[in-house]
Amino acid sequence: MHPSLPLALDPYTPLVAAPDGQHMHWPPIFVDPTGASFGNHPPPVVAPTSSQGGLQPEPMDGLNHVLLNQAQVWQVRSTGEIFDNYDDYIARYTFLRKKIFTCSRTGKTNLTYAEALASEFPVATATVEETFPQVWRQPAMERIHYSTQKLSALTEDLFDHFATHLFLHEHVYINVSGVLALAQILEAIPPLSQRVAAGSMMINDHGPFSTEDGEILYRVNLVDNDHNLLSLQDLDCAMPVEYIYPVSQLKRDRQILAKQNFKKFIEDVATRDVWPGAPWIVHPELMQKYQVPDVMPPEVEHALHERRRRLAHEAVLAQAKSESRASRINVIPPAPMSAHSEDQSDGEKGRKRSRTQTRLVLNPPAEPKPKRKYTKRKQ
Repeated sequence: MHPSLPLALDPYTPLVAAPDGQHMHWPPIFVDPTGASFGNHPPPVVAPTSSQGGLQPEPMDGLNHVLLNQAQVWQVRSTGEIFDNYDDYIARYTFLRKKIFTCSRTGKTNLTYAEALASEFPVATATVEETFPQVWRQPAMERIHYSTQKLSALTEDLFDHFATHLFLHEHVYINVSGVLALAQILEAIPPLSQRVAAGSMMINDHGPFSTEDGEILYRVNLVDNDHNLLSLQDLDCAMPVEYIYPVSQLKRDRQILAKQNFKKFIEDVATRDVWPGAPWIVHPELMQKYQVPDVMPPEVEHALHERRRRLAHEAVLAQAKSESRASRINVIPPAPMSAHSEDQSDGEKGRKRSRTQTRLVLNPPAEPKPKRKYTKRKQ
């Protein structure tokens, strides 16, 4: 099996080719073995050959000349195979639906081909870069690194910090003509009193800026689906791309600003020992990538020193206990008994038996008392 093969939830994919070699307009109509109509999918990139142990992809330089003359063909989406004969398609699909395949990664047996493919190449979970905003990563790692809080408390701390602060270059939603549009924060404009005191119209600081400060205005620029800044030319000058809004007009994505997202981020970027009070340590490669400062707080340094001292003391006690146990096991065995000692032992046994017999004679068992006879009184 090959990771580039498409993973299909339904095995049917129609593919229609026009006689002149050009693809017909989508969607074509395809009828599966049960008679139900299905939608369309783009043509496959590879057409693998079949084998029970796995399917190896073979590159296709385009539809072959046989398919070009067909008005309709059938494709098994889980393998990418294309058939111009319906009976061959059904036979192949029936074979792939049999529970005769084995996952080479986990060793699971009695799987269909689609199940084995899904087991061998599971859908990768979203990485840190995909789930956590770029501008949040470095400040979040700074708060995580060397933190001694529990996971739940650290999650709450991160959530509270980012929920109450805005960062430059952060993506937010704004209302443009009644429609929520995605935009990026370019600059933060302080109130007039602060601008006069600072002698500048703009704030050059990267923040963060408290969301409770309602006097700060934010200059934002619209972005496309790939988070690239839009220009007037991109919109044919039909509408402006830059706006100035207060914090009350900026909306955030609830899925990103969620506690579960912060918890997953902590577990992805850092590790922690199991002993009480152990600090969280961000992975070295992420610290280097995001330039996270590696400055250990004094309280964490003291806790690590006490941990090392305690472990060394426990090791000394364990070594002493092990040596004491070994000395008790290797004791000197008793010396063998001589003939004279054996005679004395026999004599001692004889004296013990005579004393026991004497006690039996001096203390004979008491005789049982006769039972009283009762006579029935005459009436």
